[in-house]
Amino acid sequence: MTSNGVFDPKRDDNQFNVLLVEDDHVFRGLIAKNLRRRGLNVREAENGLVAKTILELVDNVFHVVISDVRMPEMDGVALLKHVRSTSKVPFIVMTGFSELIEARNAFELGATEFLPKPVKTEALLEAISRCLTPPSAREEAPRQTDTLRVDEFCQIHVDEFISTTSLRSDIYLKLGEKFVKVAHKGDSVPIDRLKKYQASSVDYLYVRVEEFRNYVNLNIQVSNVISQSNVIAKEAKLRVLKHTAEIITETCFRDGFDKVICDSASRVVLDTVRLVGDDRDILSVLANMHSGANRLYVHSVAVSVFSTMIAKAVGWASMTTQFKASACGLFHDIGKRELDPEILDKKRILLSLEEVKALESHVVRGRNILRQLPSLPEDVGEVAYQHHENFNGTGYPHAIKGDQIHPMARVVRVADLFVGMLFPVNDEDRLEPAAAVKKIEKIYEGEIDPQFLRGLAKALNVPLEVPRDFGKRVG
Repeated sequence: MTSNGVFDPKRDDNQFNVLLVEDDHVFRGLIAKNLRRRGLNVREAENGLVAKTILELVDNVFHVVISDVRMPEMDGVALLKHVRSTSKVPFIVMTGFSELIEARNAFELGATEFLPKPVKTEALLEAISRCLTPPSAREEAPRQTDTLRVDEFCQIHVDEFISTTSLRSDIYLKLGEKFVKVAHKGDSVPIDRLKKYQASSVDYLYVRVEEFRNYVNLNIQVSNVISQSNVIAKEAKLRVLKHTAEIITETCFRDGFDKVICDSASRVVLDTVRLVGDDRDILSVLANMHSGANRLYVHSVAVSVFSTMIAKAVGWASMTTQFKASACGLFHDIGKRELDPEILDKKRILLSLEEVKALESHVVRGRNILRQLPSLPEDVGEVAYQHHENFNGTGYPHAIKGDQIHPMARVVRVADLFVGMLFPVNDEDRLEPAAAVKKIEKIYEGEIDPQFLRGLAKALNVPLEVPRDFGKRVG
């Protein structure tokens, strides 16, 4: 123990007692060797049962226990349960991507720290230091996991990892209010275990925001320079995010909707706004929609959510695809911000020929605006341009049809019609969700891609009157 009784990971005279439990003798020996170099007194055990016997000896007093999860005879979770029945000694769990359920159980039993395998010596020493820091000093030096805020992470469904062989980023598991790293970038993906997680309510994992941008191919350059303008931009982004969350809650969560699909789609949309809002130019566009034409922003957020729902319902599981569906829905009507509000407030049947031309120009205006935002995927601009094209070739601006229309534009077309009926210009025209779906089915047959109407109906638990084979063709 150091002269002041505090563990110092940089010193080599730390006389604390450590129990190291690991069934891989090579790995255990390497860890023990590195800890002893720092002066720690290390007692080794090859599994939980041996460790339990050691702990029950009267003369053995340990300052910290470090344990693997999967071991023969007695695993790490069972050992932790035994330790917690008699002691509050700090307990560090070494876990991995294939042990998420066990990690969650260990958290519930009171594990002190979690480290992803393979464990790095520096990370282990820091964890030991946090465990052995007196409570009075702990407030001045908060645990690293406590400093990771929810706004630093994006959520990814476990399905996203099934189609890959190695991880593209570090992976975190949310345990209570903490985010615990459970896997390193480049680790192999345990497909068989992932499928079991879904049956055990481990549906989502987390990545840092900067890594999530790589997942969805979003090339935003985020400035780290602290300035007054950055502070103002951060405040504007928080306002937009807060309003977006309120819109989602008020418009998209209704009785009868599939709550899981609604919640998942809503999270994708919030993550989309959060990510694209890091680009100053995009944030300016969002803030303009949010403050200058609030009804336009409400409509756009709702279309974003329902576009994402449709994408999920038809089997588009890729996070990149769902991000694009969300972004396309969010910006599909961006060209309307340049139009006279009086035109937007009129029913189409009451518009003059010139006003109709002006209204229809919003698709061209939208594409032009989005072309000035290179951080966004090109698909977003194309969808803004094509989202009024009809499946049968009767739409605008070019009367293209079928598979000539961008698949995401066909998704947004259905979501746009649906939201327009839920929240029309005139409140007396408002329809309930089931009635809106039925009206789209009846009036717009031929104009929309039926597979995406089926996706909307599925997400909303609304039966269609005439069952059709919509398939999963995406064009």
